[in-house]
Amino acid sequence: MESRLAAYRILISLSSDGGISEKEQAILERYRRALRLPATALQDVRRRPADLETLPTGDRAHLLRMLARVAWVDGRFDPRERARLVDIAKKLEVGEIELAEIFVDAERNILYRRRTRRLVMVFGSLLLAGILATALQSFLNDAGKPKQDRIERLEAVVDELGREAARNDATRVRASWVGDDSTPFKTILAECRESVVLIMSEYVLRKDGRRQRRRGYGTGFFVSPDGHLATNKHVVQPWKFLPDIVKLIDDGWTLEPSTQILAAWAVGARALTDQRNVSLDTAWSSTRSSLKLVHTAPDRLQPDRRKLRNGRIYSSRFHIQDAKSDLAILQATLSQPTRPLPLRVGDPAVEKLDPIMVLGFPTGLAILEGGRAETSPALGEVRKVQDTIYVTAPIVGGNSGGPLIDTHGHVVGIATRTVGGATVGCCLLASHLLPLLPPAGHFVGAAEMAEKAGHPRAARAHLRLAGQRGPSAGERARIIALRAKLK
Repeated sequence: MESRLAAYRILISLSSDGGISEKEQAILERYRRALRLPATALQDVRRRPADLETLPTGDRAHLLRMLARVAWVDGRFDPRERARLVDIAKKLEVGEIELAEIFVDAERNILYRRRTRRLVMVFGSLLLAGILATALQSFLNDAGKPKQDRIERLEAVVDELGREAARNDATRVRASWVGDDSTPFKTILAECRESVVLIMSEYVLRKDGRRQRRRGYGTGFFVSPDGHLATNKHVVQPWKFLPDIVKLIDDGWTLEPSTQILAAWAVGARALTDQRNVSLDTAWSSTRSSLKLVHTAPDRLQPDRRKLRNGRIYSSRFHIQDAKSDLAILQATLSQPTRPLPLRVGDPAVEKLDPIMVLGFPTGLAILEGGRAETSPALGEVRKVQDTIYVTAPIVGGNSGGPLIDTHGHVVGIATRTVGGATVGCCLLASHLLPLLPPAGHFVGAAEMAEKAGHPRAARAHLRLAGQRGPSAGERARIIALRAKLK
């Protein structure tokens, strides 16, 4: 950590000549998260001066490139900044050829971002103008209809304008990524850190005084600021899906629901003790009444033939792993609102060949170093989109229930299983989660409470979910009023 802190200390010191703007502060914060430094790192930087001699020679060109990105984050690269970078390059002993390459990259990125923003503004203005014209014509045509009908139509139009503005904002954010040396997924991964959890399900089977304790692992992610977690049903109720367990139950073994333990660890939490035992003290868990299963999709059992671990074929009634039924919602008790992952529903979420990221904990606790929960992302592309999304990214045991994320940072699906070995990953559409979540009124009320408590980001996340859950006319009016407050 000391070398990373030293690099960050030098970066802050060299960036602060003449003050740091909000945009520069934002990218420096992104670098702090990428370097895995605590939030107190800035205080340490202020206490201890920067020393260029402590920076390894191999890292100096990278540091200069980071400084260049801080310099042109505001869309300008003026002569004063250029001259200052030349002076810093001499101190860092960075060659002129490498410095010239950094300058060319910076100028190309600035030009590209300007063009992209102009295109976004033009197309956004044209689209908004078209929506307004259509709304006005529709309103005039409905002049003879009851007043309440016209009000509801206007509310729907205003709501659509709000969604369109949100889409334009997302487009501008994506445009800001253009030219970054890292892919968008590296930025997304840093921002998803607090939103993904490692889930454990432990349960006991009994027969004639004998006991079998079983344990399985998966992934979950927060979908609301107040602690709603999404995952697969087979992660929290594996006995309905696993052939070996189904056969034991058919043979007279009974499941004791009261013995089930559900636990969820945040990224960075200590999931294993030094003796490699599960640590529930650092988790949300059912044993501490801080985690509970609140909703699952309806069971769908049908006769089927499955292969047991010993290779034998067994016939029984198994739970279908279809596009809607293998989903569950947990509720974690939080002291403060968390940062949820936004769901992308409605329009086709992704198309063939779109890049995606699967985020989770493959193999569960097996490969955790130091016993701490840490995600292992996998990148791939979309192969096919129907009721389910098929991707090239590998999905292995432990990934189940994790988010399938697009380049916008939105969840478009839930990782579920692999089809045909490790060549095709199967994910359920994120839209299938909505019926399992509380109604729109719950999220409107939660948004109003979050706004009063001074949590605008949480309020906006609640409003997004309220809009996706299909609010009534009265709830839409409350949404519009609260959005106006949050602007």
